[in-house]
Amino acid sequence: VVRNILSGARTEDRRPVKPQPEPGHTLHTHWNDSWKPRPRLRASWEYWSGPVFDGRPEGHLGGLCRAVAPWSPGDVLYVRETWRSVGWRPENGHWIEYADGVKRWADAPADTLSIDVANPAHPERWRPSIHMPKWAARIHLRVLSVGVERVGDITEAGARAEGCAGRPGIHPIAEFRELWNRIYPASKDAKPWAWCDKETPWVWVTKFERVTP
Repeated sequence: VVRNILSGARTEDRRPVKPQPEPGHTLHTHWNDSWKPRPRLRASWEYWSGPVFDGRPEGHLGGLCRAVAPWSPGDVLYVRETWRSVGWRPENGHWIEYADGVKRWADAPADTLSIDVANPAHPERWRPSIHMPKWAARIHLRVLSVGVERVGDITEAGARAEGCAGRPGIHPIAEFRELWNRIYPASKDAKPWAWCDKETPWVWVTKFERVTP
């Protein structure tokens, strides 16, 4: 993921709508203007059915379930990756090294001196991406648009924008499907997010651009 973003090969992101509608349901989307600081896309679907709704006006929704997109156009996100602090100076902050060997100074709060370099029990230890604070990140992304679709409706252009250019004998969409099912494998205990041959899960589709921190 990090490599594809750094190279410019990845400019889109897909992740499951949570919760997922029951099979056969259609999503209705609208922008929630009350969400601050920016409007947020909301997906709604009817979860009741039966005679009680027979003859209702077109477009009328009975019982509703809703999901809200994780971010809005204009939001700036940061990408977490494996990292470590290999030095610190009061005037510069932390000297950060990333898994690909790149190093940079990261302006950090003074109280972060306690991490790694000041801990003799764990000198310069690598930290997993989930523990990366925003000040240590080198990759920042501005959200351009947010939409919703079924993951199985992805186009070749969409697969390529996800960083899947294809391999000999493997179409970009097939490569993306492999990647998706590695992240969201199918099993009897799994959430309904795997890409199977039936209805594929609904996903948030985010387009983004890289910006300078």
